[in-house]
Amino acid sequence: MRAYWLAVFFLLSVFHGHVNHACAQSNTITIGIFNFPPFYTKNKYSQAEGILVDHANQALKDAGLVAKYEISSAALLIERLGKGELDAGMLIRHPALLDKAFYSKNPINQIQLVAYRYGSIPALSGIEDLSGKRVLTIAGYGYGGILKKLSEKGIEPTYITARNIEQAFVMLAAKRADYFLTYLKPAEMFRKNKTATQPAKELVADKLSSFNVYWVVSKASENAEMIMKNLGGF
Repeated sequence: MRAYWLAVFFLLSVFHGHVNHACAQSNTITIGIFNFPPFYTKNKYSQAEGILVDHANQALKDAGLVAKYEISSAALLIERLGKGELDAGMLIRHPALLDKAFYSKNPINQIQLVAYRYGSIPALSGIEDLSGKRVLTIAGYGYGGILKKLSEKGIEPTYITARNIEQAFVMLAAKRADYFLTYLKPAEMFRKNKTATQPAKELVADKLSSFNVYWVVSKASENAEMIMKNLGGF
């Protein structure tokens, strides 16, 4: 009889463990990030941090959800969101996701687009001024559909792709391009933290546009509508 009750107790313990695990899994939202400080990145302890991470942690806490952050390149993040391998991200509107993801009704932040150049290069007054110029872009960045719009208008620049901000600044300093199209805060943070390799003082940034950042939820996610509802709605 004692053996019988021990067996029952064991089975109940296993079942309880599976239930708790399932509940924990159902409350966990997988959020994709890439190295984009001060908005989000991972520190030396592999913990996500940044302005948008703080926002996400509070929003998920209020909704009774838990965040699991996965860092990758920007291009891979977009691909994984489209496939539903990630539940959500915090991004501007990306052309590759417009029919594959839900966007929150209200923005959660804003980022500013700039074009870096050296003083001897003419200043830009708008995006259209990039026509015919050599422009550095970062692999995987959508730039809010600006590159596509320029192409459709027939005023496409000559694009040169860099892996990341550091490589782009090095290429700009080597005169491999006329301008470097990027976002202001991440670029300025890089320059501040990389004093040994930052470009010369004559480097300037022309402000071109601002973009809203939204919660982006993959339509292929198992609980897409529930997640978006908890994060502020469509």
